[in-house]
Amino acid sequence: MKKDSVLRRRLPLLTFAIVLPLHVALLGINQCDNGEGDDTDDDGDEWTENEGDCNDDPATGAGVFPGAVEVCDGIDQNCDGQIDEGLLTTYYADRDGDGYGSNTSYATACAQPEGYVTISGDCNDNNDAIYTGAVEFCDTLDNDCDTVIDDGVTTVYYADSDGDGYGNSTSTRDACSQPAGYTTSGGDCNDANATVHPGLTDTCSDELDNDCDGESSEDETVSTDMEPNDTSSTAIDLGTLDNTGTTCKTVSGQILGNTDVDYYKFYSIDQLTDNWSIKGTLTPPSGQTYCVELIDDTSEVMASACSTGTTQAVAEVVYIPELATGYYWLRISSEGGSSCTSYSLTACGF
Repeated sequence: MKKDSVLRRRLPLLTFAIVLPLHVALLGINQCDNGEGDDTDDDGDEWTENEGDCNDDPATGAGVFPGAVEVCDGIDQNCDGQIDEGLLTTYYADRDGDGYGSNTSYATACAQPEGYVTISGDCNDNNDAIYTGAVEFCDTLDNDCDTVIDDGVTTVYYADSDGDGYGNSTSTRDACSQPAGYTTSGGDCNDANATVHPGLTDTCSDELDNDCDGESSEDETVSTDMEPNDTSSTAIDLGTLDNTGTTCKTVSGQILGNTDVDYYKFYSIDQLTDNWSIKGTLTPPSGQTYCVELIDDTSEVMASACSTGTTQAVAEVVYIPELATGYYWLRISSEGGSSCTSYSLTACGF
């Protein structure tokens, strides 16, 4: 009984003696490799795991270590935690094969994938005539991808309601072809009247601005009159008049505004040596006031008369012996002439 008791008392000590060396051995192993890497350079690149080598595998890690040159191959050569950084190229899907890819469909890769290009900017990758920089055609498409359709290639057409070939400048359409009811010429100041448009001649007495120059025929005046008979030196020569009662000269003209004048000259001869007269008879246009003056060669106004309407204005000088033979002038003026109206002038000697 005592032997057994001694044996039972000694068995735990034996067990502890057997287990303790194993525990110590295990502790020794953990102390040698505690999961923090090691100092062994397994791949021969002179870098260990403890020194930062992120791939120390002898088969694949020889070119992988801190500071290595990064190569675009899907591997982190320099062990900075990034793969192929700074070496990837962005490629854009080019479905229509025009050399320009979609901005929204792309991939980054080391080599160009099939069906991809390096240039983006294709706003319609289903049409090979549409891409950035393409020639813009008038086809209701944005060929050059600048977000504007048919920019710079359309024609401006003007609504032509009266069909006179000239349209309303404020009613336009930009189009590739001429729409019905439109014309290529604008400037029609009255698109409800075919007798009014640029290029026409103003029609007198219709109270319309036929040529669309901003003035009706009745309102038009000329600031600088280009007629040749505006001065006494450029007067129209009526020839010679005498007092036989048979030599009269009749002319017609226009006064273009209230600053315009017309001069006529004639040579008078007293062939009968008796009392006679020099007469200028003016018939003004209806409703307008015109004046006629008889002037001698010293520029003295010898007689004058004015008339409104169709009543004749007569400037007459009775015989003056010392002035009977010589040159005389008739000067016509108006308070507001018009290119639509004409006067009639008759000069006679009696």
